[in-house]
Amino acid sequence: VSDDESSAYQLGVRLPLHPQYELYAGLANADDVSAFELGNNWTADLGGVGNLAISASVFRNDDGGKGDMQQANWSNPGWPTLGFYRTNSDGDACTTDSRESYNALSCYESISATVSQNFVGWNMMLGYTRTQNNTDDSLRWDKQQSFENNYLRQTTTQSISETVQLSASRAFVMRDWILSTSVGVFHRNDNGGDNDDNGLYLSFSLSDTPTMDSNNNSHSTNVSTDYRYSEQDSDQTSWQLSHTFYNDSFSHKELGVTVGGLNTDTINSAVNGRWDG
Repeated sequence: VSDDESSAYQLGVRLPLHPQYELYAGLANADDVSAFELGNNWTADLGGVGNLAISASVFRNDDGGKGDMQQANWSNPGWPTLGFYRTNSDGDACTTDSRESYNALSCYESISATVSQNFVGWNMMLGYTRTQNNTDDSLRWDKQQSFENNYLRQTTTQSISETVQLSASRAFVMRDWILSTSVGVFHRNDNGGDNDDNGLYLSFSLSDTPTMDSNNNSHSTNVSTDYRYSEQDSDQTSWQLSHTFYNDSFSHKELGVTVGGLNTDTINSAVNGRWDG
């Protein structure tokens, strides 16, 4: 991404050291500030006691920013699936409110734990999220996070937010189309706010299955929308429309276009490509 005022570049590499273990590293430069991330993924088959997946990474930049992440998931057929996720970021830019800067850190610690289980065709999930905001600004909307994760971790300045949520999700197949739905309710307590908050959210996603023609060309379309109602905050609605073209002659090639927005005041677009030679 680049323009007249700012630019960002990134490069990553993934190194499998074992069928169950891999290292990855990433380099990035944004507005003349360089950053580095190093992490690892480990999976283990524990036999009769299930499967375990663990990930961890650290982040540093030359502008005083730093952070770390840990994630663990356990699953076993017939049992509820357990998940744990923690992320933490800190740095000299923690009090900035510049949303135009690639290096503006949302310095916070977020911990979440989930329990999920299939029930009459629906995936039921009970989750807990605790977010501690260490800045003088309200926690920003992070484009790298999902719509659900963004509003569940919203926290006012210098405060701690705790959220409990219960959700249900299911996918429906209709010929060449797949409709994914999700509905949930939540309760949040923010010690920086005046009152507790209660609300609900709805999510819909419709996508088709690519069908290849005689020239090895195919394409896919995805339409999604998310809505949140909150007693204490204004309603939030996001939407996204994407279309991707594929060609698998000799090698796999992709070209995609995405347009999306948040409420009526934010619209974004992107063009992406991929070539596996």
